[in-house]
Amino acid sequence: MYYLAEKIMNNRLPDSFTRNAVSADGASLKVGIYFLQNGKATLDELKDKLNISSNAVVRGVQFWLDNFLISETAVMEDHLPPLDTESAPVKKRTRSFLSHEELADAVLSNPELAILFQESQQILGRELSNSESSNLAEIFQDILPSVFAILSIESFWSSRLPGNKVVHETRFTARDWQKMGLTKDDEFEARISQMEHDQQFLREAAELLGEGPDTMTRSTKNTILSWKEKYLYGTDFIQEVLLRKPDATVPYISTVFKDWYKKGYRRIEDTRDVPVNAVSDTGPSASNSLLHSALKQKKKR
Repeated sequence: MYYLAEKIMNNRLPDSFTRNAVSADGASLKVGIYFLQNGKATLDELKDKLNISSNAVVRGVQFWLDNFLISETAVMEDHLPPLDTESAPVKKRTRSFLSHEELADAVLSNPELAILFQESQQILGRELSNSESSNLAEIFQDILPSVFAILSIESFWSSRLPGNKVVHETRFTARDWQKMGLTKDDEFEARISQMEHDQQFLREAAELLGEGPDTMTRSTKNTILSWKEKYLYGTDFIQEVLLRKPDATVPYISTVFKDWYKKGYRRIEDTRDVPVNAVSDTGPSASNSLLHSALKQKKKR
């Protein structure tokens, strides 16, 4: 049996937790929160209640033993009282944003939300605005009840967007993950990795198209990403269209790609002598081949 080693006063999180939560992995964070809520636990109980592996349980317990949140012996004759989650219930929301009072109640009734706010302020490097706090509370309560997932999304966008847009984009991404049915930490990590690849593809595509990735609409970005996801066409295919039609727009390229894919063109070599509108099923014309060669030479110069 392991016990919470710090007495909780006035529903305030122990310093041993708040100081070290930032360096805890997802499983260890769950273990720490469980002790805050329940006061004591066995290894088997943690594995069963948290639905994590035995190794993750042992790692989490050892992490909080090392950081003095828990101990192997009860500090008091009876174990320390858990965080009170009943005295300040979260009120049902009737508006788009939570009021200051509702936010305070939400934090008091859910230590994970308190961690989310604290870590978000570190990521953004400033105090959260009321609307940002409300958005994060909504994400956690109604969309994606995982501190690890939300902080992963927030960290991802904080290095790519202005600070005032990070929480908004975090909310949008969280809804996307909810629709995908993502629930596990390894699924969240895999999705973040995919998002990194997607952003790299968007940057390269935007450069070829002469646009800034930050100025593109969400619809345009989704269209460009569909080229890679639906057709498996990379930036070399984009270049191939632009070689023959330098002013090609995103909708135009989409039309070309749709036609190419329908005709079975899977390799860049399949498209080399095909007109960009791919109207004809006949072989390439000599003039088109010459044009392609000339444009490639021009690009090299």
